[in-house]
Amino acid sequence: MFYNTMLNFSAESKSVYDGLINCIELAQRDNNVIAYIRTQFDTRYDVMPKNGVPFSLTVILDRSQLRRYFEGKVIRLIPSESMHVSPTKLVEKDVLRKIADKIGSAVEQYGCKVVYRNGEVKADISIFIALLHESEDFTGYKVTYSSSELERAAMEIYHGLELKLPLDGRGYVYEEKEKGLRGVVNVYLGNINNRLDDAHLRSTDYIEKVIEGFFYGLLTFFKMQVNC
Repeated sequence: MFYNTMLNFSAESKSVYDGLINCIELAQRDNNVIAYIRTQFDTRYDVMPKNGVPFSLTVILDRSQLRRYFEGKVIRLIPSESMHVSPTKLVEKDVLRKIADKIGSAVEQYGCKVVYRNGEVKADISIFIALLHESEDFTGYKVTYSSSELERAAMEIYHGLELKLPLDGRGYVYEEKEKGLRGVVNVYLGNINNRLDDAHLRSTDYIEKVIEGFFYGLLTFFKMQVNC
């Protein structure tokens, strides 16, 4: 039915920002569609096509080379213990613990150690994860830090989230007298009083984008340390 059918296919390039894949490019060559996966490193891969309509294929990439940036690092994650409740009865503490656990799982598979507590824990980076308690018309996420030593980490985490999240970014901000914890990077993933942010925080897709943004930001931060 589709044999030798002329295609009208527009070339496209999509950036991925996952630490290994830079972008995926699609292009047309005669009656064929060509897909390129551009990676930051040479890596092993496997391709498994699945015939049918529509045709699909699965590409499996070896991501073990990312271990060089995470192995031996220690991340301290401190999810907020606030019992603040959103307009739809979402409890801040519950959603942030879920997010912290998922971030931990994402980096631990590459040899990173994660601790989930406050206190005097020697870590390469400490992150307080919370929600904003602003007026109901305020929407967005932001990152704050209280010392120049934390600025680069705050910037990379913010930029990672900026690449992934659909909400408005409110910047990475130096706040000497900030509301969050001192000596850590404070990451606020939305305003719990805003209905749009509330809806996103209930979304599995939004949570996954948060994890991806954190992972990319942490990877970029640790990569900078290795390359120095």
